[in-house]
Amino acid sequence: MNPVQISPSVKMNNPQVESPKLKNRFYTPMMVGLTLILILLIIPTASLVAASYLSVNIPLVPKNLQRKVDSTIASIPLIPKTPKQIITRVFDNNERIRTSKESFLVSIKNNDQELGALRVTSQLNANDLNKPSLAADIIGEYVVGLQKLKLSLSLTEIDKDLYFKISEIPALPGYNFSQIKGKWFAINLDTAGQEVGLSTRSDNDIYSDMRSKGEKISPILEDEIAKKMKKLPDEKISDSNSFHLQVSPGSQTLTKIYNTIYPEQKFTEEEFQKLFKEVRIDFWINKGNFIVNKVAILTKLNDLSASLGSKSDFEMTFGYQLNEVNKNLNIEAPKSAKNLKSFSDLAELLVEPKTNNLGPVLGIDTRTQSLGSDVLFYERLLHVLTLMPSAVE
Repeated sequence: MNPVQISPSVKMNNPQVESPKLKNRFYTPMMVGLTLILILLIIPTASLVAASYLSVNIPLVPKNLQRKVDSTIASIPLIPKTPKQIITRVFDNNERIRTSKESFLVSIKNNDQELGALRVTSQLNANDLNKPSLAADIIGEYVVGLQKLKLSLSLTEIDKDLYFKISEIPALPGYNFSQIKGKWFAINLDTAGQEVGLSTRSDNDIYSDMRSKGEKISPILEDEIAKKMKKLPDEKISDSNSFHLQVSPGSQTLTKIYNTIYPEQKFTEEEFQKLFKEVRIDFWINKGNFIVNKVAILTKLNDLSASLGSKSDFEMTFGYQLNEVNKNLNIEAPKSAKNLKSFSDLAELLVEPKTNNLGPVLGIDTRTQSLGSDVLFYERLLHVLTLMPSAVE
């Protein structure tokens, strides 16, 4: 028998031997294409992530895209975050503070001796900025020479109705508080303001103005201050786990911030250096909603009394803390408050008689106008203070 007869069986095996070659010819270009696509996707993404962690800008990459990467990384749980990423996320946060309980503290000391402190604890309901309501207790204590001056004041404001009670207040020239101490009074600020020809900015205007200023300085905070920040161990603030960031901005950055907020009142860097020895700011930021729930600012002043032959070491601190953000909050008017129809009614209780009053001549009671102006100024100042945390978020 001729052994060559087995050749057909060899031919039958040929397709099985060659099939892998055909598959390789088909898959190799597809795999190369997919690999190139992945590379084209991974490299730019990796570059953006790396730039985010290094706090550097990539040429030709839009700044808004880099900010989006910073903010996105900050929102991902359980991964490391830089101060810049956290600060960017704070400014991208869309959650507005509508209700909150707040505490503010301003204190000053010299050569380790406490000179005074002013504390404000407040509740704010700003769901409707056209009709906000707030309640505040203001307690202050200051040392002047050998005297210790104390202030204790409670305020409630619902829409345009102001309720106030003075428990303690230092003696002020021209005023006698004996008739109103320890009692609640009420006055409508719109009506009273019309009497003395004065009007005030609305809460909407105050809020919008502060928001606008915050937007102007946000690039400085993100590009300059955030790069100088150091991240300290997390802490629990108001029962919320919080990032703790600390920074000493430096006179150049502080000058830039001030001149951006107040362009009509320019400061030079040299003027800041003469006034401030050191400024240090601590931020605590809620890790869940990225709301700044605590701030502490320490300011050391340069020795301004050296030319007088004495030495001073002044320190000023400012701080605020938020509690119970966006919880149900109902602010009610005090009961049994005596109604005052105008600033004239208030002046009759407070202002001591003077012989040099020009009211009968000019048709305007200058004492009443001065009192009304003071009340409206400090009332609006309190609104600026309580609205500030909401406006800068």
